[in-house]
Amino acid sequence: KTVTETNNSPDDHDGDGRVTVVFFKTAYDTLGGGSQMLLRLLDGLDKSQYEPILLTQKFDVVAQKADEIGISVEIVPYRGALDTYDGGLLEGSVHTKAAASVRMLQFNVEAQSVLERADVLWIDEARSYTTLLPYILLRNPTTIWNIGLLQESDGILKWLHEFALRTTDYVFIESYTQAENNFTQRQFEKYRDKFEVFHKGIDTERFSPDPDSNTKDDDVIRIGTAALIHPRKNIDVLIDAFAMLDIEDVELHIAGEPARENNEEYLKQLRKQVKKHGIESSVVFHGWVDDMQTYYNTLDVFVLPSSNEGIPGAVREAMAMKLPVVVTDVGGASDLVTHGEEGYVIETDARQELTKRLQSLIDNKSMREQMGERSRERIVADFSLENYISSYQEFINDT
Repeated sequence: KTVTETNNSPDDHDGDGRVTVVFFKTAYDTLGGGSQMLLRLLDGLDKSQYEPILLTQKFDVVAQKADEIGISVEIVPYRGALDTYDGGLLEGSVHTKAAASVRMLQFNVEAQSVLERADVLWIDEARSYTTLLPYILLRNPTTIWNIGLLQESDGILKWLHEFALRTTDYVFIESYTQAENNFTQRQFEKYRDKFEVFHKGIDTERFSPDPDSNTKDDDVIRIGTAALIHPRKNIDVLIDAFAMLDIEDVELHIAGEPARENNEEYLKQLRKQVKKHGIESSVVFHGWVDDMQTYYNTLDVFVLPSSNEGIPGAVREAMAMKLPVVVTDVGGASDLVTHGEEGYVIETDARQELTKRLQSLIDNKSMREQMGERSRERIVADFSLENYISSYQEFINDT
């Protein structure tokens, strides 16, 4: 497959009887959990029945990996003011918003030849959906708005979300709790019939504990997390809670890299925080980890103390690896983890409670093992990749 910059190229839909699904995703420089899940979906779709096309604005790591597995990739660049991220458009001046609107129209014109090929248009997150609003309003395609992470429906976002909810056919979410927490009550009640719950799947064969490669040291307890280094992941909360633990032979392992260049400062703050607590010898920053199975296999407990999530893939992976988990009660966390069964669900910013839960897991090996067993059982039963892809295909066939 070749990757080309598309600009009003002729319609080349081959009419082979397959359902063409155009997946539109705004590109970023990091490979987060949502991006990894999209790649699993693209790879797993039955290519005899479906023709997946990835549309994005630059050849990022997702586009590269999609191309490597034989997925058609179409690049239509964001130009000018439209090429702004991290809420910059929402916070920008009236002039910036006007310029971005013009560039948005330009993007829709340049992407039209790709969009017209779609039998189903899958759109990732609010930023991407807003970008395609002109095309959606004019052509009324069958659309799926796939929500992994969503900011609360407030201010200008309230109106953008309203447009998206009104114009889309289906909203894929991970839990009704997530929808209730992020949309207004009126929005949730008015558009509830459009919500479809899809639990993203985990490759339970790939993410399976391997006793032969277990490098755990029985004399050291390893607490770990895996996340993009971003303030909403609350890794600073985890560091504070870890520093209050009453045990010497315990380590904290942090896998992940900054989500954006402007998050490098947050990483520096975390390192300073570790030094301030005097726990440098017990905290390891791994950066980006390719071999996550081996990483999980070295841990005894997994923690993700985020302030905003859908149902994070890293938690599901850790559970598949028979790890007890401690997560914050955001997004659909409580739909995944039953408090006291597979681990613990705590409030955000609850440093003392986090310390308490970690201490109880550290002190009780049999409880860690029992929770880990239940974690694996939960993922295999309800969050397998096979079930996820099968449900997706069945849904598309019925649209």
